[in-house]
Amino acid sequence: MKKVQASILAIIIAALFSANAIAASGSLSVSSGSVYVGDSFTATVNVNSAAAWNVHVTSTGPVSGCAIHQADATADAEDANRTFTASCKATGKGTITLTLSGDVTSAATGNAANVSGTRTVTVTEKPAPTPTPTQTPAAKPAPTMTPAPAAQNPEPEAPKSTNNALKSLSAEGYELEKTNDNNYILTVPNDAETVIINAAAEDEKATVVGSGEHTLEVGENTIEIVVTAEDGSQNKITIVVTRKEACKPCGTIAKAEESKPNDLGLIIGLIASICVNIALLIALIILIVSKRKKSEKEPTITPEATDSADADDGLADNSKQSTGTSTEPTTAPEEPAASTDTDKNDDAAPESKPTPVYSWNDVYKAKK
Repeated sequence: MKKVQASILAIIIAALFSANAIAASGSLSVSSGSVYVGDSFTATVNVNSAAAWNVHVTSTGPVSGCAIHQADATADAEDANRTFTASCKATGKGTITLTLSGDVTSAATGNAANVSGTRTVTVTEKPAPTPTPTQTPAAKPAPTMTPAPAAQNPEPEAPKSTNNALKSLSAEGYELEKTNDNNYILTVPNDAETVIINAAAEDEKATVVGSGEHTLEVGENTIEIVVTAEDGSQNKITIVVTRKEACKPCGTIAKAEESKPNDLGLIIGLIASICVNIALLIALIILIVSKRKKSEKEPTITPEATDSADADDGLADNSKQSTGTSTEPTTAPEEPAASTDTDKNDDAAPESKPTPVYSWNDVYKAKK
């Protein structure tokens, strides 16, 4: 029963925490909905109850600046509120449209929510100042009328800066290759999914759009950096980033290349192997020839000679038994004449040598 109660209590607590979890959100706002030409206003992005965010603000119309690109997360991975702003300046009459896009992720729910929104700002010409009217005093006899002071014209505005040049341009972790004044190229490995571009303008009054982190696809990716001067003139810089294609057997090929011997070493090893094989073949031929010559010099005992010797021994034994006298000869039997075949040249062909025939007695005597 206690286990059931504990389970029910745990379910109730989890439901309360789930109900109290606040979904992450993001919103876009502007400091003013209408401005004059040359006036500035502020664009603000508010991120609420989010542990991670990836938000972007882009603008269209007669405006400079007004770009926000923020992708980050809290250090402790807990939900928090963040505010990002951008300074915008109206450069001409018309309508400025700001667009919010991206997503935010809540640590409480673990879900990513898309954020979007638009804001418009109307830009009109600044009205000319109205001069102060002069009052005409009532006519009086005798007094002299004092002329009214002339209306003062407003002071002309200082000329706006036309400097839209870059002070610095770099890619974090890589070196950009400049092809001309406004074009750069960069090649990154396949595992580089993003690249961070840092750009700064020479003039403090100029604005830079396009710096920050950019997602890369495999192949060519074009990144534009736009520098807008105070007078509205723009300078566009193009960076073409090439992300290499994945190469699955690259590791195996690299190892094979590392272990691949050079051509000279391969040729030397092949020659040495051939020489060793030739030497072994010559040694084998010499061994075979030597054994063959040795076998040709050994006597050959034929079965007929053996049978004849045995028969002679049997007759001799019978003669001894019948007469009671020794049949052994008083003189040593003549040794068979030594074959002169051994004196012949060993190099003669085996077919020209007669095959000697020996009995077992001859072999026995030769051994003694």
